[in-house]
Amino acid sequence: MYSSLILEIIVREALIDDLKSIQLLNKKLFEGEFDKYDDTINVDWPLSKEGEKFYEERISGSEGCAFVLVKGEEIIGYLVGSLSKDEFYRNVKEIAELDEMYILEEYRNGGHGSLLYSKSLEWCKEKGVKRLKVLVTAKNKQAINFYKKKGFDDYNVTLERDV
Repeated sequence: MYSSLILEIIVREALIDDLKSIQLLNKKLFEGEFDKYDDTINVDWPLSKEGEKFYEERISGSEGCAFVLVKGEEIIGYLVGSLSKDEFYRNVKEIAELDEMYILEEYRNGGHGSLLYSKSLEWCKEKGVKRLKVLVTAKNKQAINFYKKKGFDDYNVTLERDV
């Protein structure tokens, strides 16, 4: 007789014990971005002291949020965000930024990004946020399409060049 265990994928708030897993997933995110879109990214930053502090603040701080996507005991994705200050010339005061989201490739396109995103929206509403922004590498069409499906519109365009 065979028995199979189907592990449900859940989203929960990140705990400080999840810090290292989030950092390692972020390193994968940075490595992918570096390889495909932006060779100026410091792929070692996620495991640096600054990276560790950044994620600690998102997990434990009152101005940040962190959610993990969990299958069994394994963290297979994460999302972090934070309250943000908008440009001085705008009338928007309550704004948040979706800082990063990453899901292991084998779990993409199954609605898991939407689960993480929904949790971030709940957090925004709890914090009284009126506007949410996200910064995406211009060449990352998959991410841009995901966020556009979630109602994001183009706002700023930043142009850069080597000197």
